[in-house]
Amino acid sequence: YDPSHSEYFGDLSINSSAGQTGINYKYEAGRMFDQAKKDYETVFKTYKSTKVSNRVQLVTLIEDTHGMVKELHASLTGAYNAIDYVKQRITSENMPSQIATDKSALSSSITKLNSHINSLSNVLTAIEDAKDSTTEATLDLKSAQLNVSKAEDDLRNANEDLANHSIRAPFDGVIGK
Repeated sequence: YDPSHSEYFGDLSINSSAGQTGINYKYEAGRMFDQAKKDYETVFKTYKSTKVSNRVQLVTLIEDTHGMVKELHASLTGAYNAIDYVKQRITSENMPSQIATDKSALSSSITKLNSHINSLSNVLTAIEDAKDSTTEATLDLKSAQLNVSKAEDDLRNANEDLANHSIRAPFDGVIGK
């Protein structure tokens, strides 16, 4: 967005080659980038204050980082598309060489962000799987505890039934085999 770096991306240059639509693309990408940058600063501040031992904070930090990286990806994709839109409207004899350089840098960054998004998604999936596994284990434990309690009740009832039973002979004698 620095006109001294990319003169073709200045408002006057974009307006002359790509019109208001090109300017709209530029500013929308810029707005998205500014929001992603603000979110990055918030997430980074949280990162610096997060304790490794606090799992809830860690999960929240990972979720926030995932969202911020997705926002950054969208903003860089928007910038790439805005540059591409401008490029398509510039005549080939007036094509600045900086366009190819900027598109290449953005493409590389977008690829890296895709990788980071996938990694963070995998981590979040693993966390959810662990939560599900923990919930399942808790339910299995409660089920086992209920089964033990039922077995204890059955044993108590059997002992009471046994205590209420006796064997009596109708006459005195010796019991045979």
